[in-house]
Amino acid sequence: MNDATKVQTERLQPMTAPEFSQLGIGQVAYIRPLVVNGMPAFGIYSAAGQQLAVVPTRDSAVGIVRQNEMEPASLH
Repeated sequence: MNDATKVQTERLQPMTAPEFSQLGIGQVAYIRPLVVNGMPAFGIYSAAGQQLAVVPTRDSAVGIVRQNEMEPASLH
């Protein structure tokens, strides 16, 4: 290990569970296919897993996420 690698390694700190749970909050929203009353739908979820909305199409879910200045990510 050279000195530069040693310095980088020494500066790394493990994340706490609360810090990890806040990653992506306000930046990423997850889109997941659902079935609601027997009909296909798409749920929009925060990075922390809270359901934010349910919409009829994936395109509308992506549009809503982008309108709120976040990046959409798909869950399968």
